[in-house]
Amino acid sequence: MEEPAHYQALLDAAVDKRRQWLEAQQIPLLKETLASYTSMFEGVMAMLIRKGLLREDPYNYDQAVTDITIPKDDVLPEFENSDEVSYRLAAFRRQLKFVCTESR
Repeated sequence: MEEPAHYQALLDAAVDKRRQWLEAQQIPLLKETLASYTSMFEGVMAMLIRKGLLREDPYNYDQAVTDITIPKDDVLPEFENSDEVSYRLAAFRRQLKFVCTESR
């Protein structure tokens, strides 16, 4: 009966070592990469809005993100193509903001 306790101690030590490695190396790298991605995404969005290819979602602030969901991937309707892309990118922007700032 001594082996399960010894195995549990080894497992706890290995999990703690992995947690320390993640917190020290991987999570800061992930945060930096995510911040870079966010700034590039915002730059592309601003350029597309400035060029008139997309429009700012006027209802962007009415919806709160409480969980990350899979975005729609159905076919875009041809007559509302620009509007639908604008809505989907606004929803992605809200989720990206949620991941970057509100979930810690």
